[in-house]
Amino acid sequence: MKLGWFSRVILFFNWVAVFSLLCADVSPWINPDKIWVFAFLGLLQPALFAVNLLFLLFWLFRRKRQLYYSLAVLLISLFHFNRQFQIGFGGQEPAPSDAVKLMSWNVKL
Repeated sequence: MKLGWFSRVILFFNWVAVFSLLCADVSPWINPDKIWVFAFLGLLQPALFAVNLLFLLFWLFRRKRQLYYSLAVLLISLFHFNRQFQIGFGGQEPAPSDAVKLMSWNVKL
């Protein structure tokens, strides 16, 4: 099926979002001293995840097979997103009264 000009523009931005989310996923393993852009993309990972989810819904609504691009990157990114944002569905046991609490404020100088 041929895509119209509007769908081609949307597909271009979809590819940008897919590539950005993949770069955000590999950001923990890239040294920011060498390539600093990956560090900022890593901070934008939740927003990029949401943007790709919107692209997935757009292509699903249009019933186009381009939805597989966003679906694939969302499934890949789900493991990294889960590690960054942990959602608990159960109650935690309260800490004992004699427990030690430790807080660290990691800043240089």
